Amino acid sequence: MALFASSLGFDDDPVGTGTVDADGRTWHLFEGTIDGFMADIALGADGRDTGVVLLVTSPEERDELFATVFRPILEAFRTS
Repeated sequence: MALFASSLGFDDDPVGTGTVDADGRTWHLFEGTIDGFMADIALGADGRDTGVVLLVTSPEERDELFATVFRPILEAFRTS
């Protein structure tokens, strides 16, 4: 995670915040900051492949966008 996070410009290593199970995929959630912006990362594997979802927001908008954008993406994520 450290190499991945540094390539994205994270200020420090992201901190694990839990997991979400959605449609056969377990998402590992992390949060941190990039240049003062809130950043949420989800890494999710289903046994065939791995998905990555990244949300970067202002601190003021983070909670709303996490609930209305980020979480629904995890629920709807599909690979072909």
